[in-house]
Amino acid sequence: MSVSKIQAARVTVTCKCGCGFKFNAFPVYRKGGGGLRIPEYKRGHHPNCRKFQLGNIPVWNKGLRKDTVQSVGRQGKSGKDHWNYIADLNPDFFSDNFNFVYYSRKYGKKLRSKGNKLYAKFRHAIMERDKYSCIDCGFVADPIEDGDLLHVHHNEFVKHNPDRIFDPSNVVTLCYNCHRKRHKVK
Repeated sequence: MSVSKIQAARVTVTCKCGCGFKFNAFPVYRKGGGGLRIPEYKRGHHPNCRKFQLGNIPVWNKGLRKDTVQSVGRQGKSGKDHWNYIADLNPDFFSDNFNFVYYSRKYGKKLRSKGNKLYAKFRHAIMERDKYSCIDCGFVADPIEDGDLLHVHHNEFVKHNPDRIFDPSNVVTLCYNCHRKRHKVK
């Protein structure tokens, strides 16, 4: 790769912000040809400009306190204390007051295999309940490596009763082969 004329000439350019910082120009090729040019810099600053790096830009959370702004107080937290926590999307599937009909009607219309985060949480909760093992043959899978080998099977099919998608008493964990056998029988 050859050196451009601007690079060979070691052209220096003064920053347009007025800070007086000088830097070496570098080539930028225009789309569709047209040769070299010294680029226009956002707000007149070059990325190496000292004023740009040490500018008087206020910090986003300057003057904010955790008792006045909710998002500042929840930084670095997890679970219910996280700033983006939504209780409706983090239910306790095994509690006595869990309303699976409400969740089935509200979130059951989405595809269960892709894009439904609530169903993914439900699926992992059921597999954890069954200790990541098939209840028919006893196959035990590693939850990190072999999580796709286990399936969650609805005893009463979803097409017969869509209100029981999130019913923990209606689902069991099965391996791929046992899941196929159950669907062939019925």
